[in-house]
Parts: sequence; structure tokens; C-alpha cells
Amino acid sequence: QSPPITYQAHHPPLYHVSALLFFKPAYLISQGDLIITYYATKLISALYYALSIYFAWRIGTFLLKNRKVAAYLVMVYAINPVTLKMGVSINPDIASTCVAMATLFVFLKLSKKISFSIKTILLLSLLLAISTLIKFQNISYVLFIFAFFIIRGFQLKKIWMFLRYFGILLFFFLLFISPWLWFSYTTYHTITPSYVAYRFFCTANLISIPWLRIPFEVLYEFRHAFFHFAGFLGWGEPYPFKPFFIVYAGSFIFALLLGVRKIIQIKDKNWLLVLIHAASICLFFLGVSITYKVNRYSCDVQGRYLLSALFPFILIVWRGSNKEPIARYLFLFSIWQYLFILCYVLIPRYYV
Repeated sequence: QSPPITYQAHHPPLYHVSALLFFKPAYLISQGDLIITYYATKLISALYYALSIYFAWRIGTFLLKNRKVAAYLVMVYAINPVTLKMGVSINPDIASTCVAMATLFVFLKLSKKISFSIKTILLLSLLLAISTLIKFQNISYVLFIFAFFIIRGFQLKKIWMFLRYFGILLFFFLLFISPWLWFSYTTYHTITPSYVAYRFFCTANLISIPWLRIPFEVLYEFRHAFFHFAGFLGWGEPYPFKPFFIVYAGSFIFALLLGVRKIIQIKDKNWLLVLIHAASICLFFLGVSITYKVNRYSCDVQGRYLLSALFPFILIVWRGSNKEPIARYLFLFSIWQYLFILCYVLIPRYYV
């Protein structure tokens, strides 16, 4: 008999399996007390939160060399409202962010290698498999890794050798995730979560959208992510005044575009990796947004979905200026933002 289908059942299981590290002892010690077990299980997200900060720090010091600037930018990431919320939620997004940081750091460290052993390829495929089995969106790193091998192949004029590396990595990656693919196919008759989401949890509630409007509609859904980065957290009142979100999102996107232009101009291979890493995540959700709009489903690309790209975004924003005072200003603003959201939204909503 097939297991009952719930909202979480169609997602890969690794985050929830890792949560057993805290769930099981708490459940046994408390004799099944729901409150104790619930809050103890949150500790796995706190652990992933701490690890994501560690990898952000390693990435920052690797790229910037200036430890003060790296510390400022890591703190901007660490105290963002979405990062903090996911760090205390029973949700795979913070684990997904942790492995995203680890993946970026590993490939930055490998960016000077001129060849790869089978052992290294095997470990990289295992890292990609673990990422995907935490949250399906991390399959987007296949595109990131492909771009890495293509660029490295052209740089060393050994394109076919690096394509072989990618082919071997892809083979082992599919081998590692094949048990989950088989389970998903035999249980839900698909190997992707989207079909299950459409079938059981979505309604085609939009009118038919003219094809010329679809590109705008698709990109417009990304506004939610930047609103959430600003502190638009969950349902309920109060919320800060709407112009705050509009100015924050507009400024963030504008500064991000300036940073992208700067990275393309300087052609530094490490910064290009940061850009490609963030782009692979965005392209995945661009595809999701297109699929939803074409099929007339409501869609919003939430901040927690793009949390994996938040620290690369912050790095790209800073790279647009490449000045230490800008990092300090970003840090001071993030402190103000944290206190503003705490005092204006969270305390009145939950404690007043």
C-alpha cells in the first residue's frame, strides 16, 4: 500500500533524516512530549545555520583576503531576517544553504587544479548527491559544475578531458541518487517534486496569460524573495510600511546588477564562479516560475528558496564598489534592519 501523501512526503529525505540526531534522543528522554521534541529538533537547523556561516567566512576570506571586509559581509548574511528565520525553523532551506556554501567553497579551492583524480570526482559527485537529497532545487548545481568544467577546460585547452570529468561525475551522481529516484517514481509516478505539488496542492487559478506578458510575469515573481530579505516574514500583522520593501528590493537589485557588470568586466575566474553559482540557482527558479505561469498556477519565488544565493548576492553587491567602507555601511544597515524588523514586526506580532 502506498504511504499517505503529505506536503513534505514528495521532498528528498536527507534533512529530515539528519534531524533524527536531535529528534530521537529528545523524543525518548521526554517520553514523547511534543513541545520538547519540537524545539529539540530545531537544533539541527541551528547546526546547519552555524555551518553555513562557517562556509561563508571561508568563502569571504578566500576571495577578499581582507578579513575585516569578509567579517562585515558574513554578518550581513548571518543576521538577515530570512537567514535567522530558517536557522530556527524545521525546514530544509537552511541545510540547502549550508551545502550551497560548501559547494561554492570547494570549487573555489579547486579552481587552480589542472587535473582531477577519480577519487576527487567521486567525492564531488557525492557532494552533489547529498545536496540534491537535502532539497531537489540543488540539482541546479549540475549546471554550475558543468560551467566550471567547461571554463576550466577552455582555460587549459583541454576541453575534452574536462568534459570526461563531468561525464564521470554525472554518472556517479545519478548512481548515488538512484534509490530516491526509484522510490519517487514507484510511489508518485514522477522523479521530480513539481508534479506532486501541481497534482495535490495547486489549483490553476490564473486566467490565461498572453505570451508577450509571460516574461514580465515570470521575472516579477522574484520580487517576493527581495521583500523577504527585507524582513517580510510570514503571515500576520503588523508589517512595515510598503515603501520600505519597495526601496529595499529596488536598491538591492540595482546594486546587484552593478556588481554583475563589474565582475564581467574584470574577468576574475573566482568571482566568475561566484556569479555562475548564484546564476545557476536563479535559472532553476526562473524555470520553475515559467512552468507555473504557463500552466496558470500561482507562483512566488520566496526568500527562503533563494537563501542559497544570498551570500553570493551580498558578495556581488560589494564587488560593484570593491571598497571597505561599503562593506561597513552594509553591515551597519543590516544591524539597523535587524533591530527595525525585531521591534516593528516580531515583538508586536508575537509578544504584544
